[in-house]
Amino acid sequence: MLALTPFKDRFVRFAQQGQPGPIGVELAREQLHLVQLEKGADGAIGVRARASEPYPVPREEVLASPQGLRAVLRRALRTDRFVGRRAVSALPSGEVRILSLAYRPGSLEEGAAILDALKDRVEGALSDYVVDYLPVRGRKGDEERLAVVAISPRGFVIGFLEAMRKAGLDVEALEIGPSAIKRLVVTMTASADPESVLVVNFGLNNSYLTMVSGRRLLFDQEVAFGEDGLIQQLAATLDISTGLARELVLRHGLTSHGPTDAEISQTVREILKPRFQTLTAEVNRALIFAASQTHGEPVGRVYLLGAMARWQGVDDLLNELLDIPVATIPDPLRPFRRGEGTGSPSPEIAVATGLALRGMVSHD
Repeated sequence: MLALTPFKDRFVRFAQQGQPGPIGVELAREQLHLVQLEKGADGAIGVRARASEPYPVPREEVLASPQGLRAVLRRALRTDRFVGRRAVSALPSGEVRILSLAYRPGSLEEGAAILDALKDRVEGALSDYVVDYLPVRGRKGDEERLAVVAISPRGFVIGFLEAMRKAGLDVEALEIGPSAIKRLVVTMTASADPESVLVVNFGLNNSYLTMVSGRRLLFDQEVAFGEDGLIQQLAATLDISTGLARELVLRHGLTSHGPTDAEISQTVREILKPRFQTLTAEVNRALIFAASQTHGEPVGRVYLLGAMARWQGVDDLLNELLDIPVATIPDPLRPFRRGEGTGSPSPEIAVATGLALRGMVSHD
């Protein structure tokens, strides 16, 4: 019996380490984000590794160079306990077009009907593109149905997958960002009653409104509202550099939490409030559309993700402008941290976290 003790100890340590899932890989505009989760013996999902690596050159140049992408990936993988080559990635947002498409099946199969409705919405032949779609259930008996459709040039998709292969990763699945966000939101709210949720994912130049109804992706929409535009507006109004304007908003935010910076925060808030009102107009249109697709079921809340979710007071301002609760998700990994503390707030890794969850949850 004593001779088995070392083996038993090694087995117990191995079991406690958990079963690692795929590495979620997102090539965001300014950084490469990696997340890997693992499932323990009790079935609970925990964080294994995460990394965010800035690009040394613009993202387009990284994507065009297998050597450059491999170098960035290797630096990121060395920063934490990543294991294996399995990966799930998302096409970069600027290289994929996502739209809500109405179609009439008639006598056609669903896929054929969607492609038939799509052919007049793209330039050139459909064979020049990679097309993926997620049907959205409509009202029973409706002739017209809805699908969320993603299209990307075939040449880019093939080149992207080849670059990832040469970088040393085996891409098991290629997704779109909204699918990853849906998976993350459903996982985070699994214990609650299913509800419709609108996710605002802030980007540098544009932001994305993703509607999740229960366990289904209802639609995804790009809106012309981003961090860079707000910073430029603040800089122009105050006649300061964009660098100083960015520092100002990160330090003081849009809501003061003390008398010393109340005046600065209020000034920033009043300058930027009109731009946020343009965003709320887009959000309200999205809410009306969602009600038309869910038998009038109201949207329960708005979640904020992305880099601007770091701005202090963004949720407070949007709570003031909208009639539904608004909440920031500062750390998408928080539900999966098992006694390791909360970690640093990283709302920008939401997509990578949703990608890493593929195959680890039952509601894909």
